[in-house]
Formats: sequence, structure tokens, C-alpha cells
Amino acid sequence: MGFVPIFVTLGGFIFLFFMVVNKSITRKKLQYKSTLESLSQTLGSSDNTLNLDAISKSLASHPQSSTETQHLHGKAKLYRHQYNQLIETMPYKIVAKIAGHELI
Repeated sequence: MGFVPIFVTLGGFIFLFFMVVNKSITRKKLQYKSTLESLSQTLGSSDNTLNLDAISKSLASHPQSSTETQHLHGKAKLYRHQYNQLIETMPYKIVAKIAGHELI
């Protein structure tokens, strides 16, 4: 058979790697969005556009915010940082570019 099994195995590995990394990136983005939505609901914001920077400005203007709100804000910032860092690392950067993922 020659090199055919080697190429098939290599192609399968690349395909599985792509699928796992794409799922990981998508899951990280969903965690960020769900945390941002719960933070928006906690603040009572009626905006349809969820933006962490706008929520941060809103929290800065209300220094007496609850610990739950501050905890959710910290989680959202952490998830955004983890997502952006995951996309910027080299092997994942290629998959993110092919799959169309962008920085938040």
C-alpha cells in the first residue's frame, strides 16, 4: 500500500484536531456570552447589544454594586481574556482563522 495509510492517518489527525480546537473556541465564546447576558440581566440593562466595555462604564458609575455583580464582571473579563489568548496562540490561531473566529 505504501504511503496511503500514513496520509489517511495524518489527514484524520488534522481533522480531529481542527474539530476539537473549534469546539473549544466555541465553548469559550459561549461561556463569555452567557456570563455577559447574566451580568446584563443583573444590572437590569435593556440594551440588545452586549458589550463588556459599556457594562464596565456602567459599573464604574455605580460604585455601590453588589458582590455578585462584581463577581460576574470579573468572570466575564476572565473569559474574554482566555478566549482572546486562545485565539492568539499559534496552533489554535490557524484553526480560528479557517473557522472564522475573531477577537472579542
